[in-house]
Amino acid sequence: MVKRLKPDLLLLDIKMAEMDGLTVAEKLAVEMPLPIVMLTAYPDRSLIERAANAAVMGYLVKPIHEAKLGPLIEVAIERFAEMRVVSHKAYQLRSQLESHELVESAKRILMATGIPESEAYYRLQMTARQKRRSMRQIAESIVMMGRNVGVQP
Repeated sequence: MVKRLKPDLLLLDIKMAEMDGLTVAEKLAVEMPLPIVMLTAYPDRSLIERAANAAVMGYLVKPIHEAKLGPLIEVAIERFAEMRVVSHKAYQLRSQLESHELVESAKRILMATGIPESEAYYRLQMTARQKRRSMRQIAESIVMMGRNVGVQP
């Protein structure tokens, strides 16, 4: 149902009919991340830790007061948005680092043929421009060809 409705936030109780709320939160953290607030009558430390590991954005112990719920929901949505931005930035940085490492490996393969480092880099750039591909794609091809002929980057 969550996948179909695509809510902005989920309020889950730990004790639910078919599956406990923490199990739902754990599954959604992988399949369809969204801000989740747990509502429960259980202030048990192990449940709180499990909620934190499931990326739950808030944990309220019953009885719930409406005045406390609104701000908690707002904070949960904002923290989740911040978490998404940080996660996306981390993904971009990992991708850039991988690209840099591939280019460096391709340069080492070209340098093993006697080409100076600056020339190897220039050739990677020019090939990328001529073929209208990224330097990463060209570097991947060179690294793969180098491995096929036994040249280690």
